[in-house]
Amino acid sequence: MSQYPGAEAIIALLGIKHNEQVLILSDKNMEADAIAVIEQTFSDYGAFPSINWDLPLEFCDEIPNSFEPLMQGFDVIILAASQSWYHTNARKKAKYEWKKRVVECYGLVKESLVDGALVADYDQVAQKGEEISAILTGEKLIRIVSERGTDFTCSIMEVGYETGQYQTPGSGGNLPGGEVYIMPLPGSVNGRIIIDVSMDIYGSLDEDVLGIDMENGKIVNVFGDNSSIMQDIIHKDHRIAHVAEVAFGTNSWSKLGRSIIEDEKKLGTAHVGFGNDTYMGGRNNGPHYDGVFSNPRVILDKGKEFLLG
Repeated sequence: MSQYPGAEAIIALLGIKHNEQVLILSDKNMEADAIAVIEQTFSDYGAFPSINWDLPLEFCDEIPNSFEPLMQGFDVIILAASQSWYHTNARKKAKYEWKKRVVECYGLVKESLVDGALVADYDQVAQKGEEISAILTGEKLIRIVSERGTDFTCSIMEVGYETGQYQTPGSGGNLPGGEVYIMPLPGSVNGRIIIDVSMDIYGSLDEDVLGIDMENGKIVNVFGDNSSIMQDIIHKDHRIAHVAEVAFGTNSWSKLGRSIIEDEKKLGTAHVGFGNDTYMGGRNNGPHYDGVFSNPRVILDKGKEFLLG
């Protein structure tokens, strides 16, 4: 049995063939060991991986233009940096215009290549996504609560889910995969979220929970021991105050505490995304930061309640 079944799973989930060219875009803050494992696994399989470590370390609205000619020369593109680049036009062009298979696994660590969300049965992940999506589709308003104090309402504009399987040209998403996502009706999210698992910029929160109050689809208050970090970010870029997404994990193989992207896929968690919503058809640009919380309960329009776990 392979020492790194998660790296082999990426090959299968992307449908990588022998002799295909794979570009791994990363930065110098990433864990080099994890990238090296992927490179070696792909090479042993018979693909041709190429690593570029030159993505900027600071947030940018776009991947620098110099990367686009490079990206066009590959069959598969993996965004494996220390921050997300999913919001960028270069990623969208690679997927929709150039018909590349494009995935993002920002914050990837070596442990995630051993076990956890990447080695899931993705047919089961997709089935769970379909089940939860079917429950939410057709609902107009939902309320989400948790034992830690989360309590907010959201009007639904669109519901979708990701399968984690991206074998066809022009496909892509997150790896690991597994979530049902809601695009809220603009201005409709009201209430409080208590983020007790992890959040972009912060990492794992443990006991240092972060509270966020939302009114009419905007952040109006942030509280908690380390709330000044989020407050400063919003002060510098008001676009982040926008509530862009509400989502639920569907991957029971996920292990918490490794990366934000694996935390948010965990069945039994939910997350709220703040900032950029353009990849869902919205118009708010800028960064996209996810806050993950545990044990959500969803109360549907007619009062019916269900647990996500």
